[in-house]
Amino acid sequence: MVRLLSCVVLVLLAGCAVREARYTGTLTPEGACGTAGRATLTVKDRHAEFAPNDGALVVPGEVAADGTLSGRLERTGVDNKPYPLTLEGTVTEEVATGSYVTPRCRFALLLTRTRIGLLEGVTP
Repeated sequence: MVRLLSCVVLVLLAGCAVREARYTGTLTPEGACGTAGRATLTVKDRHAEFAPNDGALVVPGEVAADGTLSGRLERTGVDNKPYPLTLEGTVTEEVATGSYVTPRCRFALLLTRTRIGLLEGVTP
C-alpha cells in the first residue's frame, strides 16, 4: 500500500512539475566574422535563456507552442549606439537549431538536449 501511494504521489508531482530542458552545442559563424564557440539554451515552460559562448551574457527569449524560438537583448555599444543581439530558431524535444545574430556576425546554432533531471521527460 505504501509503495502504491508513493507511486501515485510521484506521478502527481510529475504532472505539476515545471517542464525544463537544456540544450548545449555549437555556434558556427556564417562567414569570416568570428570563431566557433559553445552555447547553452535553457527552456523552462515557454521562457528561454540563451548563453552564447557559455558566458555571462544571457539573451532572454520565448518558445511558442509550435516550437518557434525568438529572443532579443538590446545592449549599448562602446560608441553609445544600439547593439541588438537576436535569436531565432526552432526547438524540438531533442534539438534546437537556428541563428544568433549580432551587428558584426551571424552564427548558426546546433544544440542537442542534455538531460538535467530525474523526472525530465515524464508526461503527465
